[in-house]
Amino acid sequence: LQAVDEQVLAKIAAVRARVRRDVWSQLALRPGGLRWLTVAGKVLHRWVVIDMDATIITAASKKQGASA
Repeated sequence: LQAVDEQVLAKIAAVRARVRRDVWSQLALRPGGLRWLTVAGKVLHRWVVIDMDATIITAASKKQGASA
């Protein structure tokens, strides 16, 4: 984290802006837009949902008295 300076933050901001621009361009190409989501009975409209998957990493500790 110490390597994150103003120059790195500017690069991150530029990449985020490019990705946003690309996503909105792709959404504009979809006839009828996207289907809206219903979560817990509430319709989430005008939302853009990005589903990101993660890898579960298990860890173990053999220290005395260690617990989950």
